[in-house]
Amino acid sequence: MIAAGTALVTLGCASPVEPPPETGCTLSGKPTLTIGRFSDQVEPISPGEGIDVWIPTQGGIVIGFNAITHGTGLKADKLETRFVESKPGGATLVDGVEFGVKFPCEPSGVRMRSYTMVQLEPGLDFATLDGRAGTLTVKATFKESSEGLVTLVATHEGHLRALAR
Repeated sequence: MIAAGTALVTLGCASPVEPPPETGCTLSGKPTLTIGRFSDQVEPISPGEGIDVWIPTQGGIVIGFNAITHGTGLKADKLETRFVESKPGGATLVDGVEFGVKFPCEPSGVRMRSYTMVQLEPGLDFATLDGRAGTLTVKATFKESSEGLVTLVATHEGHLRALAR
């Protein structure tokens, strides 16, 4: 005889909790890379607009921008940044590489590495940087995109804008 009120309990194995899937950022469409303003917003930099440089609290001189992608996975295997002056024989003021860079999904459906800062070459005088014209080139390599392995390149021609932060 079974006593009244006996409950049947099913025991199961606990499985690891998986993060919820991202929505909006898909591996569809042609993969693109756009240079954006240094901020928390998805704002492409306007043609000819100045590119911010400043001295951060930890020292050195940095250039700042956002990298915005569409049709790519979460992580770039490599993110390369270069700024070369426009004048003949122009100097390379920035030449940086980062590996394993995450591009979180934004509500608008694009991925963005916001607040990207790259150190300028050592020995530059901050007081001489304002107004120097050149080309900012950002190159990102993704193993995962709508076209498989891709290297995306974006450029922006403008002048450096030395900021007091």
